[in-house]
Amino acid sequence: MNRVVYFSGTGNSLKIARETARHIGGGELVSMAHDDKNMPNRHYDTTGFVFPVYFWGLPHIVRRFVTAMSGHHSSYYYAITTSGGSPGNGLPQLKALLKHCHDIELNYGQNITMQTNYILHNYLMYFHNFHNLEKNAQVILEKAEKKLRLVTDHINRRENNKIGNINKFREIYYNRYMRHISRIDRHYRVSDDCIRCGICVTICPVKNIALINDKPEFKSHCEQCLACMHYCPRRAINYKNITQNRKRYTNPQ
Repeated sequence: MNRVVYFSGTGNSLKIARETARHIGGGELVSMAHDDKNMPNRHYDTTGFVFPVYFWGLPHIVRRFVTAMSGHHSSYYYAITTSGGSPGNGLPQLKALLKHCHDIELNYGQNITMQTNYILHNYLMYFHNFHNLEKNAQVILEKAEKKLRLVTDHINRRENNKIGNINKFREIYYNRYMRHISRIDRHYRVSDDCIRCGICVTICPVKNIALINDKPEFKSHCEQCLACMHYCPRRAINYKNITQNRKRYTNPQ
């Protein structure tokens, strides 16, 4: 049996996880938003980790899940990261974490480029990533599907590849930004366009949002996946006064 463990905010990594499971002959899909400690002990033929890269490294939820997982053994471990740009230290950090916490060797890892959802960039970066969103996203998705077929062929053949070591410069950048991630929701604003639909509450992978007096409030343990902003049907959730007129993106599949 195969197991694919994933974290996804606006759907890119969920799409990759589902397609990976399909191409390798099926298997369990497990969200990293769930507690791994209560899962029964089991041996898997393969265990895969699929997640986006945040600031050139691991999202906090991935680090927590991998650190806490127990009772599962696989003959082969692989990882697929998704990113809008450079994958940075995503794979090397996971390799080091698996080795340190569980003495597990990461056999194989690849990054797949996807359309970014990060609309908090400065205007030049935002314009570069979102100017021709519909056209560019479709091209990126088609390239991603082609690469994924190659990656899953490698996984089916149980190939190994060399995953480099952590780049120290990128690690400094990662640590600088990630230490503030959980509290960035202090700058989220909910406008009067909010229709109290509760989609943001449902879609948040870490239950960071609650409807208080019929209005979303944030609990300051945010992952900054931006799912609440991108899935809001009225674009009522925004960061400061920056994102109100910016485009939204969720994986169309």
